[in-house]
Amino acid sequence: MKLCPDEPKKCLSSHSGRKEFQCLACNKKFHHKAHLVMHLRSHTGEKPFECSTCSKKFSQRGNLQTHLKIHIEEEPFECTVCHMRFSQKGNLQTHLRTHNGEKPFKCKLCHKYFRQKGTLQTHLRTHTGEKPFECSVCFKKFTAETNLRSHLRSHLRSHSAGKFLACTVCNEEFKHDRFLRAHLRSHLADVKPFECSACNKKFSHQAHLRTHLRIHTGEKPFPCTVCYKKFSQKGSLQIHFRTHTGDRPFKCTECHKQFSHEQYLKIHLYSHLAAADKPFECSVCNKKFSQQANLRTHLRIHNGEKPFPCTVCYKKFSQKVSLQIHYRTHSEGKPYKCTECRKQFSHEQYLKTHLYSHLAAADEAFECSVCNKKFSQPSNFCTHLRMHAGEKELCV
Repeated sequence: MKLCPDEPKKCLSSHSGRKEFQCLACNKKFHHKAHLVMHLRSHTGEKPFECSTCSKKFSQRGNLQTHLKIHIEEEPFECTVCHMRFSQKGNLQTHLRTHNGEKPFKCKLCHKYFRQKGTLQTHLRTHTGEKPFECSVCFKKFTAETNLRSHLRSHLRSHSAGKFLACTVCNEEFKHDRFLRAHLRSHLADVKPFECSACNKKFSHQAHLRTHLRIHTGEKPFPCTVCYKKFSQKGSLQIHFRTHTGDRPFKCTECHKQFSHEQYLKIHLYSHLAAADKPFECSVCNKKFSQQANLRTHLRIHNGEKPFPCTVCYKKFSQKVSLQIHYRTHSEGKPYKCTECRKQFSHEQYLKTHLYSHLAAADEAFECSVCNKKFSQPSNFCTHLRMHAGEKELCV
């Protein structure tokens, strides 16, 4: 009989069929502790393996080794149809779909099919309007990272004398375009060094903080040329102007209903996503979530963890946003004012909820696609949808 080269205790679970190492975040189980450690990086975002050529980072050593083939031009996988070669087997399989026409990834909203899962995920943002990739130089936002990378080239500055390329953010110089592109990613990190002294909200750019401060100062530099109502942000003025023009540029691709505000469309889309997948389940109460971060926050209810203490009265909170709201009980500040009735609120979310009370008579109420019942507030709309869908948490 062949002996197991591993330690008996380590390989016991693999021979017995048991998976003794469980991820507390998503409940996935593994035979070996090393596999669990490797898996945990998918939750933490840790990427300890860095390419010495282009500085790209990876969560697994194997992925780095596969990536290195790009630089050494090793392409062992050949397409039998057009003889094009690839460094990775997965890339060959994806390429073969261009020959056989296979499109296995389907959009649940518009039923369009895609060859790659990543392309589907990017496409979904055309329905939600989400633009998560922001240029750190000019703050322009994009739905896809590839579009952002292409845009970043517009900020490259060439030095005619030494033919060096300079980063327009920090002026560091590079000899090759690919090194500069790799460096530019360092400016895309989610760092928020600019903090509001009134409500402690943080921002990644000083310009965003300046715009936010108008909430506290009451400054409204953007007047409407029709009714002379003033706004603190140019975007708010543009949205308001649609009340005069009747423009509704945000259209639902499923039922073709149109909205004047992007947020109304996003909320409306939940009516078409009643059966949306929620893969992250709480092992204690079985409540399901669409995002891993929401599950982690929820778990604090069960374990009693409250990592955010108040520096004034030492009361602790499970969420940072709850602490920020609590701080206003010490300062008695209500910085968020309704522009319609002048009522003030201590938290931005309370103001947003209140604003829907001014939309009760509007034809943009949130209508249930199942029973046609209408609601003026998205929270009531979401609660109602659960009645039809049986979802435990439809609106996140």
